[in-house]
Amino acid sequence: MSMRKLVCSFIFTLSVLSSVSFFAQEPGEPIAHVVALQGSVNVSGANGENHILARRDEINVGDVLETSNSAWVQLRFSDNALLTLNCGSRLRLIDYQYLDRNSDRVSLHLISGRMRTITGAIQRSNYEFTTDIAEVTIGGTDFEVEIVSETENIFGVYDGAITVTNEIDSSFIGLDRAFDFARVIVGAPPVRLPNSPFRISNTLLSGTQGQC
Repeated sequence: MSMRKLVCSFIFTLSVLSSVSFFAQEPGEPIAHVVALQGSVNVSGANGENHILARRDEINVGDVLETSNSAWVQLRFSDNALLTLNCGSRLRLIDYQYLDRNSDRVSLHLISGRMRTITGAIQRSNYEFTTDIAEVTIGGTDFEVEIVSETENIFGVYDGAITVTNEIDSSFIGLDRAFDFARVIVGAPPVRLPNSPFRISNTLLSGTQGQC
């Protein structure tokens, strides 16, 4: 290969690598930022430090977010996903990586309360969402979860589809309905609901904005 071709190839490689680094989340960088909030929202970091969140604050892997009974918070992730944590809720950000490669992943655990998310650029097959009694496999882009009690969860899908699994069975919701809902109770298989539960449907009107 001629020297000119080698130089051109080298420049092209640098250009590709440069654009990947520009758009990707670098290791150690925050995984999300607060875009909106109302009331008192606390974050506990992996280092044990606690503070009250403000708009534009950074969110990192290992953080636990907790909203008071009159507060909500909305996050924008590096892959452009949106997530709203509603009033009186706790969410653990277990893992997150967005580097424009096959190792990208998201792992979230809702401890209590309710949240809604619209997924972003990370492949849905690499998206893990759990509660204490159920696990969600993502096939859609817009879904909501409420922990009613230690033994009951409610799931809503507004775009796409999800599979809800517990220790008994799985239920596929959202594919054949514009809006679809399911209930998971400990000791019983997930059950699709014929109508929208009030707890979730009242959030539908406000999109991803928080509501108490």
